[in-house]
Amino acid sequence: MSKNHIMSFILLTGLALLAAGCGKQEPEGTAAPAATTTEQAGSNLQSAAKTAQDQARSVATTVSQSAQQAATEVKQEASKAVAQAESLLSQAKSLVTDKKYQDALNTLKQVSNLKLTPEQQKVLEDLQRQVQAGLASLGATNAAQKLGGFLGGKK
Repeated sequence: MSKNHIMSFILLTGLALLAAGCGKQEPEGTAAPAATTTEQAGSNLQSAAKTAQDQARSVATTVSQSAQQAATEVKQEASKAVAQAESLLSQAKSLVTDKKYQDALNTLKQVSNLKLTPEQQKVLEDLQRQVQAGLASLGATNAAQKLGGFLGGKK
């Protein structure tokens, strides 16, 4: 029996050691900090993502507002240019009506330096033709008057 007892004792001790070696467990102190670190990292990433998202929204809003302001300024400048062209064209029409062709021509030169709408461009071309015809007419009339005096016509 003693041999059986010794064999049983050795067998049980070997099994106990085997079970203890295979069932190795991590100490509880190292598992908890790893989980906490993972949670903190996830929290930090979420916070960073939210901050980046908020900054992106802020930049997008600023860019949008700047673009709207620039568009408004461009429209205002275009309106001013159109109004200036209209004013000069109106002035040139008045000068043509008064047969002040040289003044009308100078005004039309100013208008031609502006960016015009298609309608304004047509009015400009019409007025230029009228001024050219008026200047030619005045030139012929002045020449006839000068020659008339020279040739013994009306004085």
